[in-house]
Amino acid sequence: MAHDVFISYSKQDKPVADAVCAVLEANHIRCWIAPRDILPSADWGESIIDALASAHAMVLVFSAWANASPQVKREVERAVHLGIPIIPLRIEDVEPTKSLEFFLSMPHWLDAFTEPMERHLQYLVEVLQRVLNGPARSSPAGETGETSATPTEPAAPPDIKKPDEPPHLPPITPKPEPGTPPAAEPANPPITVLEPVTKMSHFEAQVVTPVHPPPDAPPPAAKTAPAQNFADTGVAPGNTTTAKPSRRGLLIAAAGAGAVAVGGSALLLRHHGVSAPRTLTGHTGSVAAVAFSSDGSVLASGGSDKTVRLWNVASGQTTQTLTGHTDTVQSVAFCPGNGPLASCGSDKTIRLWNAANGNLIVDITGNTNSVMYVAFGSASGPLASGGFDGNVKLWTLDGALKRIMTADNNKVLSVTFSPDGSTLASGSVGGAATLWDVATASQIRAVSTDNQDINSVAISPDGKTLATGSNNSNITLWDIASGNHIRTLSGHTKVVESVVFSPNGTTLASGSDDQSIKLWNVGSGVVSSTLTGHTGKVFCVAYSPDGHTLASASDDQTVKLWDVS
Repeated sequence: MAHDVFISYSKQDKPVADAVCAVLEANHIRCWIAPRDILPSADWGESIIDALASAHAMVLVFSAWANASPQVKREVERAVHLGIPIIPLRIEDVEPTKSLEFFLSMPHWLDAFTEPMERHLQYLVEVLQRVLNGPARSSPAGETGETSATPTEPAAPPDIKKPDEPPHLPPITPKPEPGTPPAAEPANPPITVLEPVTKMSHFEAQVVTPVHPPPDAPPPAAKTAPAQNFADTGVAPGNTTTAKPSRRGLLIAAAGAGAVAVGGSALLLRHHGVSAPRTLTGHTGSVAAVAFSSDGSVLASGGSDKTVRLWNVASGQTTQTLTGHTDTVQSVAFCPGNGPLASCGSDKTIRLWNAANGNLIVDITGNTNSVMYVAFGSASGPLASGGFDGNVKLWTLDGALKRIMTADNNKVLSVTFSPDGSTLASGSVGGAATLWDVATASQIRAVSTDNQDINSVAISPDGKTLATGSNNSNITLWDIASGNHIRTLSGHTKVVESVVFSPNGTTLASGSDDQSIKLWNVGSGVVSSTLTGHTGKVFCVAYSPDGHTLASASDDQTVKLWDVS
């Protein structure tokens, strides 16, 4: 793919690198970033070399992790060899090691570990524009149709560290003298109006246009952000205004909404509508499972504290705590309609509950090992379960065993039904996902992921695509009719524990041991959002029936509710 900028970073700084990439691409600066732009069949090293050879600049996300990364050092060394301008974006107050300092002693440094972050990113955009496009020209006063030979300088943020500048970088405007008074703000700050959304790259961008109230208008509401002084930001006065996000909120954009001025315009960046999540606390151990009721008003969760909790989604309060399991609750599922709630666990049991009053309907015993997953086929059943005994079992809603299906005797980690209930998919240890005909309990076909345990399976709402999440940190999409591989989604850095399609089928959500949640565009395979906030492994993700809320369960003993509308 054609690109302007190569982004170098340590994998521990991936959320920051993704956010920087999104801001640059929102300003039409084409980026190359691994692993997004490495084809599944391509050699990693060759892809890096080719991408560097085609780049016109490098942005180095510099931190303590990058400082210690041999891969980052190799990329920087190669960029220097190729004569590519390097712009380090220092997100932590650390000095480079001697080996990196040897290569980075000349480039312009941008320190981005101080407030306000939007100014640093704005400056990065402007510097890259000048590196890529050459000096901009402005019309001298009193002339039209003519251009001045004097380049317009980007306004430097207040804490830019400037070593000796190499000839290939644009000149830098000196920082303002200490004590310089800020420009006066207008008496009536502009009221921002959001224009229709224009999709740009992996973010949604909304241009914020100022509408100035009449002189006698009352002051704006207390929560309205004051107009920003653009005199020292390089943005023309009267063009646009922007709210001021926190530094971390902008860097790790997936954690919430941020605002930043880019390319001379102020853009409100919404990570596909994802704002800061609501956190539900109450479990006293890891939370392994979450599921929404059919109407989306109730959320069930279960975990290592051996309880199932029912939550009022609107208030975030626990309404009931169901006890009876004697070991970790591994999975929960609501029967469509007003049917029972099912739970299963490491205590080798499946329990069906009346979700309205919390009473136990039936306790299904007789399994010889942990039961890892449960799923309902329809309002009338059956209930499917998979566990460490290597079997997939179908049960009636009164707890009677109907069928046992065995593919390879490997431990079954997950099960799911197609929307019409006619097909069942199961994922197991050893890398096999099996598709079953529910009516005959016969195997339709199996797909393999190279001996990587399949921790989670999901079938798209149209019944055409199977998604599998594996121990190799990848997600694979399969064509159900043919069993052919569609594409591999790479982006997580550790085990993928859970995958689920949105109700409209356009997005796939995944939870991982890397403590993040990713939202993928199913059609393109591109990450549209990376949600961070959990401090432990993310074991399960689930969409509400309307697709507006995503629930996540984590090893950090919390459940989070994300607004993804």
